[in-house]
Amino acid sequence: IYKFLLENENGALAAPRGHGKSSLTGIIFLIFNVVNKREQYIVYVSQNHSKTVQFLDPIRNEFKENTLLRFVYGNLAPRAAKDDTGKDREDCFDTKGCRIEAVSFEKNLRGFKWKNIRPTLIILDDIEDDMRVLNPELRVKDENKLNKIIIPSLDINGHYKFIGTILHHDSLLYKKIKQLNGKIYRACDPDFKHILWPDR
Repeated sequence: IYKFLLENENGALAAPRGHGKSSLTGIIFLIFNVVNKREQYIVYVSQNHSKTVQFLDPIRNEFKENTLLRFVYGNLAPRAAKDDTGKDREDCFDTKGCRIEAVSFEKNLRGFKWKNIRPTLIILDDIEDDMRVLNPELRVKDENKLNKIIIPSLDINGHYKFIGTILHHDSLLYKKIKQLNGKIYRACDPDFKHILWPDR
């Protein structure tokens, strides 16, 4: 999974729930990108508003309270971004010259921009809903949102990583895995005598 994340190109990966993919991607990989100044503007997209806002708290805590991280990389205290009225925004913050913004896939998205910069990295984490994916019309609507609004909002040299659990044979994630030659990981068998290798 680390190799998949560190490749500087678009990618899609599926794994069972509880596999740790969100922690690896949304915390470890994201922090790695910030402290090593690999990305300027990271947009994290999840299924709904509550999930996206909850995602930011552990990141903030690591930057504030991880003493080893601060010892190695200096002051990483995040600064709250302001809205048009001057109030702190709950959905994004800035640290070490990088903006991290959390966005709900359910929202009516219209692209992203910060200081005339478009996202250099978009992380799509379990953006599909268990019920919506069963409806063919909603699947088309969600596919249009991803392909016509979210992905085109990337910087010219930007890329996206799409992770999640496959909910349907015609799901967005499954289509992107086929398109990008991504990977599908399976869980261990019940007696843990062997591991089922990735499909690809």
